This record gives sequence, C-alpha cells and structure tokens, in this order.
Amino acid sequence: MKYFCRISVIVPSNYALRGNLIYLSLVFVTLLAFSSCSKKKNNFFSRTYHETTTHFNGYFNAKEAVNEALVSYADGYEENWEEPLPIILYPNEQEAVSLYSAMDRAIEKCSKVIDRHSMLINKKQHNSWIDDSYLLMGISYFYKRNFPEAEETFKYITKQFKREPIRHEANLWMARMAIEEKNYVRAQSLLDKLDQYRPDFPKGMDQSYYEVYTHLYLQQKDYENAIETIKQATAVTRKKDRRARQTFLLAQLYDITGQSQRSVRRYGDVVRMNPDYEMKFYAQINQALAFDSRSDSEQIREQLNKLLRDEKYVEFRDQVYYALAEVEFAERNLTEGIENLIKSTKASVNNNRQKGKSFLRLAEIYFEERNYEVASAFYDSTITYLPNDYPRYEIIKNTKESLSDLVHYLKMVDREDSLQTLALMDESDLNRKLRKIIRDKQEEEEERLRKLQEERELAFQNRQNAQQAQADSRASNRAGATGKWYFYNEASKSIGFAEFQAKYGRRELKDNWRRKNQNIGISLGEEGIAESGAETEAGGGKTNIPTMEQLKADIPFSDEAMQASKDTMAHAMFEIGKIYKDRLEDLDNAIETFEELNVRLPGNSYEQLSYYQLYRLFLTKEEDPSYFAPDPRATSAYYAELITEDFPQSEFARLIEDPEYVASNEQARIQETEDYENTFRQYRMRNYTEVLTACLDVMNNDTGNRLLPKYYLLRAMAIAGKKDRENYIAALREIVAKFPETEEGEEAKRLLGLLEEESKPEETATKEDTPPSEEEERQGPKGDYIIKDNMDHYFAILVPNRGVKMNDVKGKVSDFNAEYFRGESFKVTNSFINSEAQILLVRTFEGKEDALHYLGAYEGEETILLGVNDQAFEAFVITSKNFATLFKTKDIDGYIEFFKEYYKR
Repeated sequence: MKYFCRISVIVPSNYALRGNLIYLSLVFVTLLAFSSCSKKKNNFFSRTYHETTTHFNGYFNAKEAVNEALVSYADGYEENWEEPLPIILYPNEQEAVSLYSAMDRAIEKCSKVIDRHSMLINKKQHNSWIDDSYLLMGISYFYKRNFPEAEETFKYITKQFKREPIRHEANLWMARMAIEEKNYVRAQSLLDKLDQYRPDFPKGMDQSYYEVYTHLYLQQKDYENAIETIKQATAVTRKKDRRARQTFLLAQLYDITGQSQRSVRRYGDVVRMNPDYEMKFYAQINQALAFDSRSDSEQIREQLNKLLRDEKYVEFRDQVYYALAEVEFAERNLTEGIENLIKSTKASVNNNRQKGKSFLRLAEIYFEERNYEVASAFYDSTITYLPNDYPRYEIIKNTKESLSDLVHYLKMVDREDSLQTLALMDESDLNRKLRKIIRDKQEEEEERLRKLQEERELAFQNRQNAQQAQADSRASNRAGATGKWYFYNEASKSIGFAEFQAKYGRRELKDNWRRKNQNIGISLGEEGIAESGAETEAGGGKTNIPTMEQLKADIPFSDEAMQASKDTMAHAMFEIGKIYKDRLEDLDNAIETFEELNVRLPGNSYEQLSYYQLYRLFLTKEEDPSYFAPDPRATSAYYAELITEDFPQSEFARLIEDPEYVASNEQARIQETEDYENTFRQYRMRNYTEVLTACLDVMNNDTGNRLLPKYYLLRAMAIAGKKDRENYIAALREIVAKFPETEEGEEAKRLLGLLEEESKPEETATKEDTPPSEEEERQGPKGDYIIKDNMDHYFAILVPNRGVKMNDVKGKVSDFNAEYFRGESFKVTNSFINSEAQILLVRTFEGKEDALHYLGAYEGEETILLGVNDQAFEAFVITSKNFATLFKTKDIDGYIEFFKEYYKR
C-alpha cells in the first residue's frame, strides 16, 4: 500500500464563498457588469471576484500540479516491509529533482494569484484564499528541498495571519522541515508549542500533528515515544486505509520493543481492516514472526497455511515458510523449523534477499549448536544471496570467513590423520581400503549428480508455478490482443524458457546441445574401480575419480614424509585453536583443541605457544565467579607453572612473571609499528630523503627495534628511488650480511641476483652465427621481453599498497602451497614495484609448464585463497630475466600484454 499526504488534506477549504455552480454562474454574470473590481475596495463584489478567481483558477491548478507529482512519486516508492514503515514519506535530494517541474509550476501560479488578487487593505487580508496560496507555495518549496525559501514563506504566514488557524499549519510544516534538516531540538520545540493550540487546529490537522510527532521519534529511533504518538494519530484518523498503515506501524514498533503479544494483536487488527493484498500478506507474515509461546500458534499456522494454498501469493511462499519456521522455533520445535527453512530456500523464485535470510537463519542455528562445518556451508550460501546493504552484512561476512578458515584447517587435520593411518597399514589392508575410498567417491559423485538434477527440476517447478499464476491472470487479455500462437504469448515463452534451463541447463549454441551429460561415462576396471582419473561433467562442474596410484602418492611412507605430515597437522590444529579463541570466542573448543594438539603431537613446534594460549584461556574462564575447575590442569596456574619451569627463558615466562611487562611490551610494539608505517607512507609518497633520515635514526639509535631489518630494506629501496645504483647494491649486501636468515635478507639476495643478471652483457649472435630454435622462432621477442620455456620462472601477484594487508596475502599463499604443493620448497617473498603496488613472488619453477600449472591451480582454488584470487589482482608467470627487466622498467601494463599474448593458456 502506498500513502502520501494529499494536498487536499494539507490545505483546508475553510475561508471561501461556498455555493453551487448555478449560484457561481449568476455571480460571474453579475460581476461582468463591474468592469473595474478594485483590490483596494473591500466590498462584496470585489471580494467575490478575487476570491473566486484565486480559488478556481490559480490555486486549484497549482494544487492539482502538486498532488499529481506527489501521487506519481508515491506510486513509484517500494515499501521495505522489514523496517518500520515511514509514517510520512519525503523525497531525498536526488528524488526531489523529478518534482521540480510540477513544484515550479505551482509556485508560479500561486505567485500570480497573490500578485493579482491580494486584497491587503490596512494590513489586513480580505481575500480568504491568499493564505492558502502562500501555504501551498511554501509546501512546493519544501518538496523542492529549497528550505530557505520555504521557511521564509511559512514565517510570513505566521506573522501576517497570526490570528488565523492556518498559522498552525505553517508551524507544523516548519517542524517537518526541521526534522528533514536533522534539527530535532527545534522540531521538538515547534511541536511542543503547537500542543497548546490543538483546540484551534483546522479540521484534520490533529492527524498530521501526531504523525509528524511520530516521524520525529522514528528518525531518532525513540520507539517507545513513537508508540504513544502513533496511537494518538490512530484515534483521530477517519480514513480506513490510513488507519491500517498506522496500525501496521504500531505493530512493528511493539515487536521492536519486545511487546510481542501486543504486536501479534495489532497485526491481527490490520488483517481485519482488509487492506490491499500486499499489506495484508505482510501483516500475517509479521504476525507469525512476532509470535511467542504465549500467543495462539494454531491460529497463526492456519493463516500461514492458507497463504500457502492461495495461488496469488505463490511468489511469496518463501516468506511464508520462513514465518512458519519462526513459529516452530518459538515452540522449540527445532527439526520442524529447519525443515521449513529448507523449504523456504527451495521455494524462492526471484527474492534473493529472502533466500539469503533463510540461509542465514540456518547458519545461525547450526552455529549456536557448534556444528561449524554445516554452519559454514550455510554462511557461504548466505553471502551468495544477501545484498551488501543488509544489516550486519560485514559481521556476517567476517563470520563466514572465520568458519571457512576453520573448516579448511579441520579438513587438513582429518586428511593428515587419515594419511598417517594409511601409512601404518600392511599392503593388503591398504589396497582394500583404497579401493573402498574410490568406490565411495564414485557413489558420492552419482549422488551429487542426482541431487543436482532434483534441484533443477524443483527450481523449474517453482518458476513454472509463479509464472503460470501470472499468465492465467493475463491470458484472456493477451489472447485478444496478440492471438493464441505460442510465440506471441510472453507468459508461455517465459515458462518454456525456464523449463528448458531446468532440463538442459545453460547450453552453448552448438551441435548436439541436447547432450546434457556429455562425457558422463566413467571407465571402470576390475571390482568397479576407475582405471584412471576419469572426468565427469553434468552441468555442475568437473570432478576427478582418483586412481590407486594417485592416492598412494599422498601417503607419507617415509620418515621424512611422516614428519612433514605431522608438522602440517600441528600447524592446522594450532590455527583451529586460534580461530575458536579469537574469532569465534568459543573458549571450550579452543581449550580442547590446544590440549589435543599436545597430547597427539608431543614436542611439536607450537608447544610453547599452545601452553600460553591455554594459560590465557583459563585466566578468562576464571574471571567468571561460577567457574569451577574439574581438575588442577584446568587452571591458569597449571600452565603458568608448566611454562616457567619448562621454558624459563622464554618471552611467555616473562609475560607470566611480570604483569607490567605485558602492557609495556605491547605498547612498545604498537609504537614501533606506527613509526614504521609512517616511514613507509613517506616512501610511498616518494619522499626519499625523509625516509633515509628516519631509517638512519632507527639504525643508529634503536638497535633493539624488532622491525630493524625492515628499516634496512626500506633504506635500500629509498636509495634505489634516488637512482644511486652503487649505494643501492652496497645497502643490499649489508642486509645480507647482517640479517642472512630473515625474510629481508632473502629479499636482498634476490634483488642482488636480479641486478647481477641485469648487468650481464646481452648476447649479440646474429642469425648467421646461431640459428634460432624452433621455440624462439615461434614466440620471438616483444619489446624488452624474451620468452624461453625452459628458463626459471616465477609466479607473481600484483597487490595494491592501499587497503590490502600483504602479510595476510602471503599467509594464504603459503597455506595454499602447504596444502597443494607440499613436496615443493617454494619461497614466498614480496617487493615494491612502484608507489602504488607490490609484487608477491612464488619461486622458483623449472620452466613455463610448471609455472602455468601453478597459475591454474591458484585460479581454481575456492577455499584457502578466498580474499586473494577473487579480488581481481593481476596474476601471471614471468621468467627470472624478464622479471629483472620489469623491475627496471616498471612497465607492468606492457608485461601483462606480453604475458597474455605469448603464454598460451
């Protein structure tokens, strides 16, 4: 339902000569005899002429122009039924532009009638329609959002017509204007002053007064006071549709303030008022959502099931199922509630917001149950459908990312645990186990394909139901207008298109398009086991059925491989514990994970860290007076003693023994980080002299700074920025000598290697001296870049300096390497390419094919690299020689063009 305050209500008909048309006609005939009706003569004929002309000519046309514009704006407004309905609706700055023409026309007409027909004699106005014209002109300025002109007009009315009731309307409009300008104190003051004049209000102004007061409270989210004023507005409102809207808002406010029973009753009142079908639908839906165990659940279920059976609400069935779920949850029927939420997600036709809400509710339920793997899957679906402007979107997104990371590490632990178990089996048992794994994979794939087909058919059925309902309501009109042939019937075409997509999916225009499951056959060998890594495709992506050889390749048979597997497991378990503790605030699971880490993998590299985490976790639990330790090991004191005795020289022991060390050390770390970031910002701004000064100050006077190696590297980069090659090389060599085992030392070595490569003399052999290879003849040079397939390659990601934490990117790439390239000893480093970006490098690959294989794996990974490979960062491969050229020229665009042309992908 759309509502907008009509000018016919805003501007009262209260001071004109009232009469029937015959009488007016006689008056006009009589007035013709008086050819010189003066504005300065206060007599019957002058007043009648000027009032009649003002009312039925300029004022009437101006009012029509304003009303038409406001009705058109209101008709285009889409209600957000999830938020409190606006009791008064005004256009914003952008929307007001569409009203300019009509409002200007109204202002012009009002100005003309005021100029031509005003009868201001002895400071008193004798034309009873002039004040209405001024008010309408002020209203027109208001809707143009020309508030200075509007206020000047309204103030003139309050001064010139200070004894007339219309002055109260002018003050009420000034209160509206103060609310729009967010001057809530002034608006409150104006409304409070008006309260004493309520007995003198023009007819119908009581309703507007209480609605404006409600609008003021809604803008300030003062819902308790808004409830009182909207109740007063409802009491004086005569129009049924207006009362329905007020009552709907009242029900919403009761729900927001936790008065669920009152909310349910008021929604019931709205239904009984029989408003338009949309408001009636949402009243019944919201009634269910506001339900608590003290309300009549059977009556609400009956109403909702009736909506499910009503064909005109077929497109809203997802919302009905959602409301039914909430009724079940209120009565603690968890299973039935979950079933209804699943139905809601499947019934959704084109309402992604509702689909996202249903997935979010499922995610939250499983999250509360600590079933994090299932919750993670539902959070993934939630983010797919929810719009970015949804309330708490960033919190939801962060939770989703935390759960994705958690599930990734949980799977990593399960995988390594399984591989270690397999490694300890004898060969016959192992082979039998692997064959079962392959059969299970095949069954999983068949089930996936079956579910995929079911989902398609269900999606088609939902679309067909919705479209058929729309088609039925328009069938007779369309048949009469365009004939009955199928391709002239838009509804039939829509249904046919949906049916085609549900049955065949999205098909390219090519031969044999009907083959939905191309290459679906799986080649099976003995005992039903796939002979090779068979690919299947069924419109839902490709999958690989592994072979025995492929499965065995991952099993850690050697001592070295077993230790690497245990190290990977330890890393994953420590990360799981941190996610539980810091990101999900699940202290019990965090404690259990850290304890399990040290029991399953004694002497692991995270032992000290996990002990300290347990110490901090139990300190937190002991802050709760009700906490009772089941045994001495479930206390902070136990882990404090463990750390101070087993690791007395560690930083963790100092943190425990000296409480003030924590604060002072943390503050020093924060200050060191801030100082370095300030210096780095100066580098990005190319203020190289300031950078050199700051770096030298730290190098000479703060040798204990934990970021000292970074200052040395930043100093070298600033020297490079000043084009001082000799001192740049010397600075890099100093870093290698002072910090050989650090990341900065490794980066300095790499940069020195690039400089040495760059300084090598170019080969000058001609075609006659050395014929080109077939490969070089095929690929050739492009600018300064040369491609040689068998040369060492790097994988590179171009990462912007602003808005991205390089350490996070490096961490995810390192995790990706640990998961998918465990046998490789890749190094992940980063260096500055220019003031806008850094390049992250993974090195070294023996040739082009290995590098491109890595690039393909990087682009296809969907879990570990979330937040990296989905951020449109440029990713490419590059030879070591070409990287030296790129680093010198800084011509990123040129290399990207070369990469896309010469690397066949």
